[in-house]
Amino acid sequence: MTQYKKSRRSHIRWDRLAIIMAGIIVIVAGIFVGIKMLAANPYEKYDAYNEKTKLYGELQHDSLKEEDVYYLSVHYPEYQEKAMNDLVANYRKKHIKVDKKHSGMQYIMVDYDSKLLYDSYITLTFHQVIKDENDKVLKKEDVSYNYDIKRKKLMDVKDVLRRDYIVMMKKLAKENGFKEDQIKIANLNSFILQDKKVSFYFDANASKTLDVVYEDHKPYIALTNAKIPSYYMKDPIIPAAQPAVKEGKKLIAFTFDDGPASENTKAIMDEFEKYGGRATFFMLGQNADLNPDLVKEVYKRGHEVGNHSWDHSQGIAVTNTLTKKQVSEEVYKPNDIIFKATGFEPRYFRPPYGAIGNTLDSVCGLDMVGWDIDSLDWQNHNPEMMTSIIKKGASVGYEVVLMHDIHKETVEGVKKVLKELDAQGFQFVTIDTLMKQDRKYLTAYNNERMHNIVITSNVGK
Repeated sequence: MTQYKKSRRSHIRWDRLAIIMAGIIVIVAGIFVGIKMLAANPYEKYDAYNEKTKLYGELQHDSLKEEDVYYLSVHYPEYQEKAMNDLVANYRKKHIKVDKKHSGMQYIMVDYDSKLLYDSYITLTFHQVIKDENDKVLKKEDVSYNYDIKRKKLMDVKDVLRRDYIVMMKKLAKENGFKEDQIKIANLNSFILQDKKVSFYFDANASKTLDVVYEDHKPYIALTNAKIPSYYMKDPIIPAAQPAVKEGKKLIAFTFDDGPASENTKAIMDEFEKYGGRATFFMLGQNADLNPDLVKEVYKRGHEVGNHSWDHSQGIAVTNTLTKKQVSEEVYKPNDIIFKATGFEPRYFRPPYGAIGNTLDSVCGLDMVGWDIDSLDWQNHNPEMMTSIIKKGASVGYEVVLMHDIHKETVEGVKKVLKELDAQGFQFVTIDTLMKQDRKYLTAYNNERMHNIVITSNVGK
């Protein structure tokens, strides 16, 4: 009978096996974490951005680093509009800089918000934050841009607010805990357009804004869009372009007061356009109110629309005759009428009789325009005499001629004098074109003229 030896049963030490397995897991996990760390971007947290604010334009990202000096992460939009891409490039060149005074590592992060507002305006705000190696914030800065797609221009405060907006803004500032002395034109170009309001900010990181709600401030809103409350809730009229200034030509600006006057005004525009010229029409508010379609036509044809008070009142220019409020209405009520017809806010004001009193000077936010050649058409009603006076006064250029489009004889005078001045090498331009060519000359006191042609407004400066 076969006998079997009793085998010896082996015993597994589960406690030791558990320790060994745990060690292996720790080693494997360590290797995995190490590999992941080697593969991961050590600057990942500095590349973070807000996905929800990229509502217009294609998101782009650039990064740049210099060992132990800085790491730069820039998120920016790319647009269909070339002007906006140029603006983005200019921001990057002008605003993103390493602080050379800081020793140690710097982390520069730039993010942005971008939106298309009512198919008319592009809003863009860059947010820049600079931190040190300990995550301490060294600098924060917000920079905003607002672009009018239809007018193809970068906007400033006068594209957003109109009328005597400085007075309104000072009152609003006082109500909201801002200092009134902050309300100056130069301080109001940091703003961002929004659906229901425009927000102005006065510090680098926009920590507190002064909001102008469109609906609550309708008379002061210069924006032209069907969805934004204002006195002109339509798409803007794009006027005919101003003719280019020709080299070697002597520039002269013809201005016409007291209209618009139906057929006379149209006939005068026709004459200027024969020579590729433009004129400036200083309109009385009461006449503009009676002829809104004519106001629109003048503007649309590329002639300049100016303001000549409501009804040519003598009191507007006499110190202490009218209150500030009354004088302000004489100035801004015509602007309201013109804006309602065109969506354009006149920039220039011709005081009745050319007289500027202290009250007018203190409330008028428009540049005031005089003249240095008075054709005396209002007195002589003689085309030959008008032409003789204007030719005698016109010499080197940059002259401003005073005429009146309410007189039939003036139309004939215009026909004659334009023909003769054109033959002498003159080009007929608006006041605004003349200002763009040589603002300093027109605004400086000149002994030969014995006055300034243009008195620039100091309101809000």
